[in-house]
Amino acid sequence: MLKKFMLPLSILLLAACGDNGVEEEGSEEDETPVEETEDEEKWHAPEEEEEPPEEQVPEQGGSWKEADATEEGGDFSSDESSPGGSVSDTEEDMDDVTDESIEEENFDAAAVSSEKPGFEMVKADTFTNEIGQGVWEKYQEMTEEYELKDVADPESEGSSREEIEAMMSDMDVEPDTVEMETGDSLIIYHFPDDELAHDNGEPFIMADVTYFFNNEDNLIISSIAPGFHELAISEATSMDELEGINTLTDLRETHDPQVFTLSEMKINEATITQTLIPVDAGDNTLAAYVYALGEDIIYSNSDLFFTVSADFPTYSYIQYADLIAAYSQSQT
Repeated sequence: MLKKFMLPLSILLLAACGDNGVEEEGSEEDETPVEETEDEEKWHAPEEEEEPPEEQVPEQGGSWKEADATEEGGDFSSDESSPGGSVSDTEEDMDDVTDESIEEENFDAAAVSSEKPGFEMVKADTFTNEIGQGVWEKYQEMTEEYELKDVADPESEGSSREEIEAMMSDMDVEPDTVEMETGDSLIIYHFPDDELAHDNGEPFIMADVTYFFNNEDNLIISSIAPGFHELAISEATSMDELEGINTLTDLRETHDPQVFTLSEMKINEATITQTLIPVDAGDNTLAAYVYALGEDIIYSNSDLFFTVSADFPTYSYIQYADLIAAYSQSQT
């Protein structure tokens, strides 16, 4: 798969799905309701992963390997104040890298990725009600209007925060802002349902849309996630069942997984989609991040589901940073 683009995906050399070994203290119920928390966004730095032994390298796509049950703690167990790295940091590492990712002149990565089959992973019940579904429709429109900075091209530019806020102005929601020590920043739009409220009267959030900017105010990642949601643990696909799944169509048609985050960024002119699905890894339920170029799955990484469910937008950013770090390392 992806024999032409390759990203240049020595990223495929990273058997990255599941470095976390902490057993979750999950419910014994088959379906566990999970509500969005109002905690401040927490930024965790991913630990560097060891390159897998040669015999474990998947020939195609990412890896669906089970989490190592011997580790103490997950990938992101460091100080919560800010991540140790950022997407902006890894851009600098790639400034001097020669682009060798297009191996055939007639392969148009931009055209392949423009079809965005990752969006078809979102189902009618991904967002709980018409408010969330309306936000999903708006997000799809936004992906056609904004410009993502190509993180492999230091000369490229993305939409500015001012431009994004102007595009989102018809939604009548003011975004929250988080400035990070790395220089990156984000704005997040929470969409409440005033008719559904917690016991304290605070409305449920039905969807979150987040935009991440580098230190030069270029849009680098966009993300959408449900707010109020319910995880059907009994319906989560097992790790073993995902072996051999190389395309999003295969994933959707054979397993029809729940989706809890959908994001996108641009690398080497190609828009890469990130889809978060729950995966049954035995004692743990993992949040598996599946990355695709068009239809083809090119990479995957993961964390414990009940860790990332407290802050879907934050962990989308962190996992993307891991992808870019892997890309950068593959070029050196």
